Amino acid sequence: MNNNTTPSFFGLQIKQLIDFAKNPDNNYSDQSFAGKLKSFGTLFLLNLVVVGVIMGLLSAIEPFLPKELMEDHKVSEMFDEGNIWVMLLMAAVSAPIGEELIFRFPLKFKVWVIHTLLCVIFIFTGVKLAFAHNTVVQIAGGVILLPLLILYLVKIKRVAPFYAQVWKNKFGVVFYTFTAIFALIHIGNYPLIWATLIAMPVLILPQFTIGIFLGYIRVRFGILWSIAFHAIHNGLFVLLATIAMTVVFKPVEIKTTDYSLNINKSKSDKYGDTVIMMHGDSAKIINHRFKDVLSILLNKDKKFIIVDEDKEGVRLDVKLTRIKKAKDSVNIEKLNGYIILNEMKKAYGFTFDTLHKKVTNYEMYVKDINKLKKYISKKKGNALTQKNSERILKENCSIDEVVVELNNDHEDVEFSNAINTTDFYTLEYPTLSLEKTLIYFDKHLGFGFKKSEKEVEVIKVIFEENNI
Repeated sequence: MNNNTTPSFFGLQIKQLIDFAKNPDNNYSDQSFAGKLKSFGTLFLLNLVVVGVIMGLLSAIEPFLPKELMEDHKVSEMFDEGNIWVMLLMAAVSAPIGEELIFRFPLKFKVWVIHTLLCVIFIFTGVKLAFAHNTVVQIAGGVILLPLLILYLVKIKRVAPFYAQVWKNKFGVVFYTFTAIFALIHIGNYPLIWATLIAMPVLILPQFTIGIFLGYIRVRFGILWSIAFHAIHNGLFVLLATIAMTVVFKPVEIKTTDYSLNINKSKSDKYGDTVIMMHGDSAKIINHRFKDVLSILLNKDKKFIIVDEDKEGVRLDVKLTRIKKAKDSVNIEKLNGYIILNEMKKAYGFTFDTLHKKVTNYEMYVKDINKLKKYISKKKGNALTQKNSERILKENCSIDEVVVELNNDHEDVEFSNAINTTDFYTLEYPTLSLEKTLIYFDKHLGFGFKKSEKEVEVIKVIFEENNI
């Protein structure tokens, strides 16, 4: 009795993909357009299932990873700072075209493609080195890059035959080299900390997996098919994330005999177009992230508020207008905050869970008054903060504002102020680790820090399941 059965079309696609992954080859498929389209759709569904499982595993291990590893993800920041159309353009157009031309197009060997790719790499690396802020990096990079460029130009006639043999006899090595580099460049989406390097194999697993799918599609069907696959994949995930946020954060319009409240997703495309005004008979919190809005309303440092990553960065415009003047004008800010927070909880279906944890508290005091006097501002008001990856400049700021900045820049510790002064200061200092920041403030600015342990309250935002 013959127990052999013909596998289903879906099963056949899985088998062929697995066989390819085990032993990549450079064979083009002679299927018709309709056949390729059917295989394309089947592989795309399989890709969604596989990537979905991997993302589920990443979510499961996320609580064991440092908080800043996920909070400072560049894709999350782009969602925070950009609009949906910019995100779609980058994710579904520019990224697929650029990445497929660099990482998949060369899988089919052509001499001019290899030369062009190497030139692009040399030019890109050279530009990065030219604009690097670290002289040591520039010198070290130049010492490595320049000899390689000279060697390439001298041996250019021998390069093509050598690569042709590699592509022919070691295609598996070529395929997985491009796939690995494609995955590795995405580690740049995470902050450069030790935890990133340790967890790197897990963090880039989704990109490595889809790289196998894209490489398979490119080899079998052609570069246009892999670009389309990549574009649909990225575009779908951006749309799903946007729809999920829109469903949860639907517009709120409430009018009572005492007040009217409007909450909408921010229409501003500019990260800096923000407003906070909580005094008087109206309150405005414009173009702030959901997590920041909660921080303002709860009067709590945002580092001690836990919100799901896919919701914390949604930017909102909140406007409250009182129809009847409040009887207690002294506590009007708290009253406005209570109204807004209560209505948000009802509209968006979330509650708070309170946790407690011990953190190290650094109480700032004046250690050297003569050093600190050098930084007193001659004019008051018009406070300004300028930040980049290397330095922070705070002009005409109070000590409280300096403490706020320190709290924003350092996770899992708390800074407090023990200095009683009405003076304003202009301070500039480098972006450093916690330990080096404390040393710099002591040595150059005249501040000292009293270290102690403190128990702080952490608020976790829990959304109802039917609102997610």
